[in-house]
Amino acid sequence: MKKFLATLLALCLLLPAGALADGLTLNTTSPFADYDFAAQAYVDALAAWEQATGNMVDDSSALPDETWMTAVSDGLNRGTLDVVFYPPANFTDDMAAQFVPVSEIAAQYPDLALPVPDSLKMADGNVYALPMRYTFVALYVNADLFESNGVALPTTWQQLLEAVRKFQELGVIPISNALADWPHDLVDCAVLAAGDPADRAADPTQGVPASYARGMDMLRELYDAGAFGADALTVSDGEAERRFVEHEAAMRVSGEWLGSSIPVEQMETTIVLAMPAYGEGAVEGALVGAVTMGCYITRAAWEDDARREAAVSLVQALLTGENAGALSYAFSGRLLDSARTLTQGAPVLARSLMDVAGDGFYAWMAELPDVLTGSASAASVLEAAF
Repeated sequence: MKKFLATLLALCLLLPAGALADGLTLNTTSPFADYDFAAQAYVDALAAWEQATGNMVDDSSALPDETWMTAVSDGLNRGTLDVVFYPPANFTDDMAAQFVPVSEIAAQYPDLALPVPDSLKMADGNVYALPMRYTFVALYVNADLFESNGVALPTTWQQLLEAVRKFQELGVIPISNALADWPHDLVDCAVLAAGDPADRAADPTQGVPASYARGMDMLRELYDAGAFGADALTVSDGEAERRFVEHEAAMRVSGEWLGSSIPVEQMETTIVLAMPAYGEGAVEGALVGAVTMGCYITRAAWEDDARREAAVSLVQALLTGENAGALSYAFSGRLLDSARTLTQGAPVLARSLMDVAGDGFYAWMAELPDVLTGSASAASVLEAAF
C-alpha cells in the first residue's frame, strides 16, 4: 500500500505546484457497481487517491440501467459531474459538447499518455473517451508449453506453422478450437489476419471482400497441417476450451472472457497475442475488438482550474499503473500484461464480422467444415451466404 500511495503522490507531482486544493470534492460516476468485477477495486482506488491528494470524491456509481443513464444526463446538464466512466457505444454526438476532446487534454497534459483509437472518433472528428476497457478476440498461448519445449512464440505466420508442426510431434493439440460447434471467433481473427482491415467497413451483400476467401485459405492451410487436432470437426467448444485450460493444447483463439476462466495460478504462464498476419494488405497487430468503457472529463470541470487539475490527477491515477489493470480485466499477472500490450498497442481495432456480415456470417459458419475438408469451395459458400 505504501508503494502504491507513493506512486499516486509521484503522479500528482506531474501537475503544476499548488494545483490541487485541499478539501476540493470531485463528482464522479461509473457503472462499476454490484456485480461488476472491478466494483471494489474502483472504490479502493478512489479512497487511495483521496488519501494521497487530500481531496474528496463524491461518487454516484450504479448499475448501467436507464435510471443511471438518466442520472448521468442530468448531472451533465447541471454541470455537476467532473469525471464520467461511460460506454463509448452509448456516447452520442449531442453529448460531445459536454466533454473535453482527448486532443485538448493531451495538449495541456502531455504526460497523460494513453492510446486514442480512431474507432472512437465522433462525427466532429474528435475522440472524447480515454480508453479503459477493451473487448478483444485473439490468440491465447500457454507460454509455459512453448518455453519448456523450446518453441518460439507465434508472432509471425511462419512461427505459427512451425509451432503447429512441433506440438503435433509432441502429441499436443496445437490450436484448440471447435470447427463445427463454434468457429466464429477463429474465423473472425483469420479474416482480419488475411487482408485489409478496411474490409470490415464493406457490406458483403454488395460484394464479398477478398479477405473473406483469403481467411478461408489461411484456415485451410492450418487445417491441412493438423493444427486443430483429429476431432476438431466434432468436438464441442466447451471441450476445446477445457483442453487449452488444462494444457492439452498449446493455443486457442478466443475473447477476453476466456481470461477470467483461467485458474489464477496459470495467469502467469498464459499470454494473449494478435493472430499473425497472413494475407496481402493485412496489418500486423490488428485486433478484432473495441473499447467498451471510456473515461471522460467534463467541460464543466475543465473550465474550473482547480477541478480540472484534480480531474486530470484522478484520471491519471485510475488509468495508469496497477489501477488500470485491476479496473480493466478480471485477470492478472502475465496474462493481464499481455492483454494490455495487445489492446493498447493495436494499430487497428476492427469490428467483429458477426456485426458486419449479419445473418450471412452464420450461414457461412454452418458450411465451414465443408470448406476446410475440400467438399465445398470458399467461393461457392460465400456466394451462397451473401
